[in-house]
Amino acid sequence: MHFMNPVPVMKLVEADRGYNTSDAVTKTVMELSRAIGKEPVEVRDYAGFVANRILMQ
Repeated sequence: MHFMNPVPVMKLVEADRGYNTSDAVTKTVMELSRAIGKEPVEVRDYAGFVANRILMQ
């Protein structure tokens, strides 16, 4: 789970899903993110943050 900076302002939260991450853990992270007013995005565990990867395309 990665919060974008500055945390109080940015809505995006990365839910990094590793090879052995269970569906239950991913579901919990997604639900928790929404419960605290953030917008979660599920991504595979990979070098770099999703926002940077999108910008570099």
